Amino acid sequence: MMLALPSFWVGLLYDQTAIESAWALIKNWSQDDMAQLHAEAPRLGLNASIGNRKLLDIAHFCLTLAQHGLRRRAIRLHGAADESRYLEPLLDFTDSKQTRADQLLMQFQHFQNFEMKNVFETCRLIPRKV
Repeated sequence: MMLALPSFWVGLLYDQTAIESAWALIKNWSQDDMAQLHAEAPRLGLNASIGNRKLLDIAHFCLTLAQHGLRRRAIRLHGAADESRYLEPLLDFTDSKQTRADQLLMQFQHFQNFEMKNVFETCRLIPRKV
């Protein structure tokens, strides 16, 4: 997850085709539309919308743009994979239509033994010591 966000921005902003496609997506958005999305997103998450388009669809579209941008950039990592592999956790969220917060909320609602300290254990970045 730590590499997903910078990889997203590199794929989106370091590729002219991705920049042009992103601009085509947002160029007709009004200030009021963007303000409404900004206000709704913390409350509704991926179900927030702008115009008639859900944030989920926008996120998936932008992730796909970034993915293609990284593939065109073609910087190879170990094993010949490119940087687009770092976007996989974010694409998993849009494919499943659930954010990490949605998943944690579901656990809280359905597991009687759920405790707040489990959130930190579940979301930790360092692998558990065995």
